[in-house]
Amino acid sequence: MTIISQTLQIALKHHQAAQLREADSLYHQILQEDPGHSDALNLSGLIAHQTGNNTKAADLINKAILSNPKNPDYYYNLGIVLSALEKWKEAIHAYTQTIRLRPDYFEALNNLGNILREHSNTDSAIEIYNKALKLKPDCAEAWNNLGNVLKEQGQIENAIENYKKAIQIKPNYAEAWNNLGSAMSAQNRFKDAIEHYRHALKLKPDYAEAWSNLGGVMEIIGEFNTSIESYRQALKHKPDYNIAFSNLLYLLSYNVVCSPEQILVEHRNWGRIHEEKQKIHNFSHIKPTNPNKRLRIGYVSSDFRKHALSFFFEPILRNHDKSHVEIYCYSNVNEPDDTTERLKTMADEWCSTLEMNDTEVAQKIYDDKIDILIDLAGHTAKNRLIIFSYKPAPIQITYLGYCNTTGLKSMDYWITDSVLHPEDTFELAVEDIVRLQRCWTCYQPPVDAPEIKTDMLANKIITFGSFNNVSKLSKNVIECWSQLLKEVANSRLILKARQLADPFIQEKISAQFAQNGINSEQLILLPSTPSYMSDYNRIDIALDTFPRTGGVTTADALWMGVPVITLSGQRYIERQGASILNAIGLDELITSTPEEYITRAVTLAKNHTQRAELKSSMRQLMTNSPLCDGQDLAEALETTYRKMWHTWCEKE
Repeated sequence: MTIISQTLQIALKHHQAAQLREADSLYHQILQEDPGHSDALNLSGLIAHQTGNNTKAADLINKAILSNPKNPDYYYNLGIVLSALEKWKEAIHAYTQTIRLRPDYFEALNNLGNILREHSNTDSAIEIYNKALKLKPDCAEAWNNLGNVLKEQGQIENAIENYKKAIQIKPNYAEAWNNLGSAMSAQNRFKDAIEHYRHALKLKPDYAEAWSNLGGVMEIIGEFNTSIESYRQALKHKPDYNIAFSNLLYLLSYNVVCSPEQILVEHRNWGRIHEEKQKIHNFSHIKPTNPNKRLRIGYVSSDFRKHALSFFFEPILRNHDKSHVEIYCYSNVNEPDDTTERLKTMADEWCSTLEMNDTEVAQKIYDDKIDILIDLAGHTAKNRLIIFSYKPAPIQITYLGYCNTTGLKSMDYWITDSVLHPEDTFELAVEDIVRLQRCWTCYQPPVDAPEIKTDMLANKIITFGSFNNVSKLSKNVIECWSQLLKEVANSRLILKARQLADPFIQEKISAQFAQNGINSEQLILLPSTPSYMSDYNRIDIALDTFPRTGGVTTADALWMGVPVITLSGQRYIERQGASILNAIGLDELITSTPEEYITRAVTLAKNHTQRAELKSSMRQLMTNSPLCDGQDLAEALETTYRKMWHTWCEKE
């Protein structure tokens, strides 16, 4: 045995005993004697990875591969390091090379499947996981991983079977119990989901993801206090857990118990976590010699698909004046659809950010020389808000997709309107609030919207309705609607939402109405179906929820000729319905107290003539209003962007 071989053996013993400094010193001794010693390079790279220096680790392991390109372990280790660096394409290549050299390398197959799944290459991920399971059919982790990708493909039943296989092999596998809960939630089996999340937490009390998921289900079923506490538990165990933090902020934003000061503090706490990135990545922005140049506008969203946001955003994108602005869309959509493809055709540049980390997206935006960057998500699901903390554009705006401040000092403006935010607004924000002198949004009616049926007007039974999310049915809403049903003889209420597919939710809501003296014959509870729009023909008067008012659902009801009664409060989230009704000239349907809400609904229920007039004229009224004028909104936004740009250019 050579001296180098002896040194390597000793170093390995130190390495296995977690004596990293001693091991690395010996590896370096070997490399001084033989700079191309592949094992020493690889193992020294592993130590660099173990101590958090992944850039150095990648360099060392790449040198090992150059010295010996036939060793699959080197490529496997490189895959781990590149994954830690979030260099996903390179990591995929490294694991692929590993498997090419050793087709039965189970760990590489499993890791490769995970990356492919995370980046929406689901078909390939399934293929890889199945190869891994042929090698190790008793591996609970692989069954769990296969379940994850099947769930993302919408194969929920198959996913459930895989999670159950994982649990059968490993009964105390908290991750599989948590994922089984998520699959049950996707099937609207919320009671089962709660049980599985709680079981996962019994096995692993510090499991932040399970706490966050439990919070999400509790929010859906209206248990807001429990939901808030669950999110806080998630953050207790994982303080930088962005999903849980954003979910908490979203929930607090429509919690009437929270003061504006409390809500601002909570958002600022989130902002502070990410503001350090501004100091690390100090993008410098040079002022132009021509402030009237064609502006490069960037929009960032995960909802460029069939989603409520796109219904409001598409008219803007379609009507932007391309002689004045150049439009870049940064899309984080993992399942593109027809809406995605249609939006693509309206943008000058389209960039999918799915396989890019926050730093890479920020750099891309900076390299694209974006002048004004607009966030369309805020703290909603799958947001990329952290990108804005890097300040990749000189002017940054939050708009349209969220009901509150972002909490980021790097966000300059929050675009709303004068109804959402009167001059004496109740709300506080980190950003400067900029009010459009028209409705903040534009409604695009569905092209396949059915005709309005007028024969319902002859029905002596007054039917109220709401197609809003069940989570919006607060205790106060149910009390108010119950009183309304009592005051209007022979009336009934139709509720339609995805969550109502679950008998547990149906029973819960029925029980809440029963506590307020409303029997089940007066309630019609329907799950979401493709007949969503046509079902408005069954409704005489739509009831907006409060304090969290509807957006698209309100506009949809109006398009189907159904008048909407809304209760306007003091905050953005409480005034969306008011802004929409104001835009089409129906201020008489806006109320300010529950008592006025009931009175207005009762009066309208008794006034057959008024309802008939509204039903016959509503579409034309909307078509001729600012609410459906995409060109007017695009012009208003472009004027606003230009003013912001001039202000920035003029700053010292």
